[in-house]
Amino acid sequence: MKENIVILISMIGVMLSSCGIDEETRTEFIIRNNSAYAVELIVYDAQMPNQNPKDVTFNLNNNTEISYYYILEGENGPINEYPLGATADSAYINFNSNSELQIVYRKNDLNPRNILDINSWDEVKESNTYYIYTYTITDEDNMNKDLIL
Repeated sequence: MKENIVILISMIGVMLSSCGIDEETRTEFIIRNNSAYAVELIVYDAQMPNQNPKDVTFNLNNNTEISYYYILEGENGPINEYPLGATADSAYINFNSNSELQIVYRKNDLNPRNILDINSWDEVKESNTYYIYTYTITDEDNMNKDLIL
């Protein structure tokens, strides 16, 4: 009987000590192409998860999406106010891979919709440790007044 009590107390101790483990926070970023065009998104000096800053190119057919995660261990709350990394300085969205029909976004520009600005992304808080941000490319984007023609 004493052995069972000792085992039970040991198990409770292990369970209580494991409760002190910090949780991880996961932030998922989704880039969705809802336009009628295939798009090429080029981000200069992007800092994607677990990578050093570098130029990154995403190709999205219409009605497709890509996603990536940032994971932060031991803290709660959204991870990053820079969806493509703090080092990203500009992004180009080419419609139908046509460099003559593109939107150019620069870090800190005044465009009210900017893929580099977290305020242009839609946020969903799934829990205290899981956040989802979505940026949707639409047909209206290719009508943007800041297009290079």
